[in-house]
Amino acid sequence: MSASASKKKRKDLEAQGLSPKMVAAQKEKEQKSKTLRNVLKVALAVVAVAAIVFLAIKLVNKKVNEPSFDASLAVATVGEEKLTVPIYDYFYNLTASNMYGNYPSLFKAGVPFSQQKSPAGEGTMEDYMKDITSKNTEEIMNLYIDAKKNGFQLSEEDKKSMESAMEAIENEASSYGYPSVAKYLRSRFGDGCDEDNYRDYLTIYMTATGYASKINEEFQPTAEELSQTYTAAPDDFDLVRFTYKSSTAESSPVEKTDEEKATESTEPAESTEPAESTEPAESTEPAESTEPAESTEPAESTEPAESTEPAESTESAESTEPKPTETTYTAEAKAAAREKAEIYAVEMPEDAATITYNKETISAYLSEEIAAWLFDSERKEGDSKVFTANEEETNYYAIRFDGRDTNDYLPINANIISITKDKEDAELKEGEQSSKEKYEALTAAVKEGMTDEEFETAVTALGYSASTNALTRTYSNEEIRDYLFDESRKAGDLTTIETDTTYYIVRYASAAEETYRDTLVKNSMRNTFYKGIVEANKIEIDEDVLVNAKTDLTFGTAENSSEG
Repeated sequence: MSASASKKKRKDLEAQGLSPKMVAAQKEKEQKSKTLRNVLKVALAVVAVAAIVFLAIKLVNKKVNEPSFDASLAVATVGEEKLTVPIYDYFYNLTASNMYGNYPSLFKAGVPFSQQKSPAGEGTMEDYMKDITSKNTEEIMNLYIDAKKNGFQLSEEDKKSMESAMEAIENEASSYGYPSVAKYLRSRFGDGCDEDNYRDYLTIYMTATGYASKINEEFQPTAEELSQTYTAAPDDFDLVRFTYKSSTAESSPVEKTDEEKATESTEPAESTEPAESTEPAESTEPAESTEPAESTEPAESTEPAESTEPAESTESAESTEPKPTETTYTAEAKAAAREKAEIYAVEMPEDAATITYNKETISAYLSEEIAAWLFDSERKEGDSKVFTANEEETNYYAIRFDGRDTNDYLPINANIISITKDKEDAELKEGEQSSKEKYEALTAAVKEGMTDEEFETAVTALGYSASTNALTRTYSNEEIRDYLFDESRKAGDLTTIETDTTYYIVRYASAAEETYRDTLVKNSMRNTFYKGIVEANKIEIDEDVLVNAKTDLTFGTAENSSEG
């Protein structure tokens, strides 16, 4: 998209009172149903410990020697646990490898981390990876410390996985031509690495992840505890439904003086409009979160914007193109915009948007003032108010409160299979079924009243998934939502729904066992409990010892280096 087209699109959104972030959030909400998963997000990247993949890390040390430093020195301390340089190297490599696997575009192939810019802004990629490694290691070690304190032991299955991981490392060393596992570990991870400390690392890692799973499985607050937590802060768990419409003042061209007009006609024009990408990315900092997946990955916006400098004019000095017209907002235009918003507040137009959000989302996308007003306990259905949307007072929101949802209901477990319709001019390969043929075959295979097992057998035979999702009352497709939440629904009920673009098979499986509110409260309590564990001790890094760690990695084509 060109800068001008992108700018026009942004202005169109602003005219509707929508930020790009809000539009993206609504789009995502329409595409995905909310699923209820009682899963503790652990701040660890998911890796198959039994078969650690050898990523394209250049093995630059042709000669693998004994370490030139005391490998038993502590480079990091968490509580009373001390981490040596080799253990730190393993954690650093794990963090960098998973970051590279998930966000390869952040890295420059063949370029050392010390020569790459940090995706967070200041510093290098090496600095960034050190920061992320410290955060991840702090969480892992705190889990490990709490696990030991509570007598947690690895299962027999975990112990077998550890032995498989050790065998995998031995096989890797052999396949790359290294005379010993220790020399392979030093070349790949850093000086001082050997079989013993690699096993120590696996023990720490697997104990932490196993303990985190145990926390998730066993965390079961009582009904009284759930009720007390909700009552103490209902705004944290409720949703509000509201209708809004924005009103934007019309801009006017700035009237130039005769002197300005004369100067403009004799001087060459210079481009004064910066490139569209001079706007900062939504965030230039990595996301801070106590949830694992977040702490090991950069926020979406950590990728740099296309440009952070205003575009230079490409026009020649002799250019006679007119300068862009300057605009302003008159007091009358602002007053007219406000008056229009007041009219909307009395009677919302047909194109006004009705949405359901929690307080945090409304605060982020509209304003904290609007969120506070909507969540006021005295708010009644039909209440309306006009809010100023910006400091310049050129944009206004008319907001109408439609209702508050305490989420005190049972979500619906349902099977939804969708088939996207073929385009009118779609050309099918020989023997390929059209979307309609697929839909007809599927509808012929499933019947109302089927058990879960019968339904799964029927749809998987045709290549479809029979997975069940727990859907809430915010599910975007109104027809599907109304069908599933009909009080007369019973297990096995099935219907077909067709839209302009999609065929749907919708099956009611059952109601959830706990209310959506209890699920939200339980997850919040679990996260608070988890946070108390992983933040119990802060990591302390010895910078003098850290210089011995292998942190200046290079991702690119792996080079087999077997000299030892």
